[in-house]
Amino acid sequence: MSKNKISINIISSFNHTNFSSLLNNSDNLNWKINPTDYNQVFQTLNNHNLDIWKRKVNITLVWTTPECISPELKKQLNQKKINQKI
Repeated sequence: MSKNKISINIISSFNHTNFSSLLNNSDNLNWKINPTDYNQVFQTLNNHNLDIWKRKVNITLVWTTPECISPELKKQLNQKKINQKI
């Protein structure tokens, strides 16, 4: 069986090395992984000059949790006072 080549950007708020390894070890698909530094979600999504956006890809995976990218949501989840003017 020939492997299909799939290119994927991985942008996450945590270390995604184990997930990338699982993809690389796939017997069915040939993954071309374009990782970013972990915990750089906003920085990556907001900078259109990064190399990751200049490559043709099949998938861009943004893997995070809301409380990781919103300090105010994290406060609210912990029942702390939030800034309502944001």
